[in-house]
Order: sequence, then C-alpha cells, then structure tokens
Amino acid sequence: MERDGKMAVCAARAITREAGWPKARCYTPGKMQPTSLTTDPQTLTAAGPAAPTTGFAISGLSGDYTLEITVQALSSASGTPKARVVLEDTVNGFTNAVPVVEMNVQGPLNVPITHLFRSDEVPSLRIGVASAMLRLNVYELDGTSPSITVHGAIWQ
Repeated sequence: MERDGKMAVCAARAITREAGWPKARCYTPGKMQPTSLTTDPQTLTAAGPAAPTTGFAISGLSGDYTLEITVQALSSASGTPKARVVLEDTVNGFTNAVPVVEMNVQGPLNVPITHLFRSDEVPSLRIGVASAMLRLNVYELDGTSPSITVHGAIWQ
C-alpha cells in the first residue's frame, strides 16, 4: 500500500511502514552492533538448541536492545517442512528456560526470513540479571528428514 506515492522502508528488510501514518512503527538497529547467539550458520536436522547450547551471557548487558531470529533455509525430503524457533533465557543453565520470543515458519524456504523484536516488545528478557543467559532453540522441526539453517543475534 502506498500513501501519496511515499513508502518508508526500514533497514530491517522485512519491516516497513507507510510515511505519514502516525501509529505505524518502524524499528531499525540504528547504531547498534550485533552479537551472534549462534555458531554461524547453524544447520539443524532435529529440534534442539543451536550451538553454543550453553547460550550467551546477558547478565552484564543493559539498556536498549533488539533481538533477531533469521531462518536462512528450511527444507524436507518430502511434504511441507515446519519449524518453531524460539529465543529463550535462563538464570539456571537452561534447567528452567523461559521462551522470550518465537518465530513460526513453513517451508520450503531458500530465501532468509528475519524477525526483529525491540526491547519494548520484549520487556521480560532478563537482561542485566545475575547468571542470565540467552540462546536460540528450535522447539519444533517437522517434515520428512527436515533441515533448518538459523541465526540468532542480540543488537546493542
């Protein structure tokens, strides 16, 4: 949709807002720098956490942040592959992990899909809390011989 022929496009590829619509929000990482949460790229053939499975320490972080989940590819030998990708945090070594944000995708995909989540959309993230860790986990991966390539990051 266009309004007076103008469209503002965010640096975050998949997020757009129309110029002149006051309630539309457009978030970009701006001058933030990404820190990868995964060994890049991470390809999984079964549900489970992406490496490193111990997560990334967020206990020493503070301030504004953006969380990123990118599915670079999703396939299966036959049928329709589906995946549920979650960023989860913990303060006890993922014994009791808490899902923070998630992305559900259906494939096959061979073009990356990125979802960004700003700090005001994810106020429950335990950033700055003692022993807090963050990791990417594929909760569900369905299909015949499925494969997913994922990336997670925190921008600050």
